Amino acid sequence: MTYLVLTSVSLAILIGFYALTVAETRRGERLVFSSTRRSLDAKLHRAAFILANVDFASFVREESLRIVTRAAHAMAHVSLRAVRVAERTLSRLVRRLRMHQALDTTPSAQVREFVQTLSDFKSRLKAPVHVKLPE
Repeated sequence: MTYLVLTSVSLAILIGFYALTVAETRRGERLVFSSTRRSLDAKLHRAAFILANVDFASFVREESLRIVTRAAHAMAHVSLRAVRVAERTLSRLVRRLRMHQALDTTPSAQVREFVQTLSDFKSRLKAPVHVKLPE
């Protein structure tokens, strides 16, 4: 029974389409949904024109190149930002370590005798020497 109903509906739709086509051909204009069908025809003609005249291989190649270029730029930007974060972190760490080292290298009150002797000797070497020449 289901097959009979489906076949009858399909046959009725086919006969209706044929009758509509014959009536429109005799009259010379569209009878049903004329503005909608006209805009659909215009869109189909435009799509057919595009399919016939567009070089899809070069289009795909150019779009792929554009996408790859944009992705490479984004990756370079992200890596540059990561390097900047690492640089800032390391700069802060070095500054902190230098501050600790500057605090740690304050001269102590007790200097060994050998170091004191060398310091005095070096300061005497740097001082200008005035030698008196005999006349």
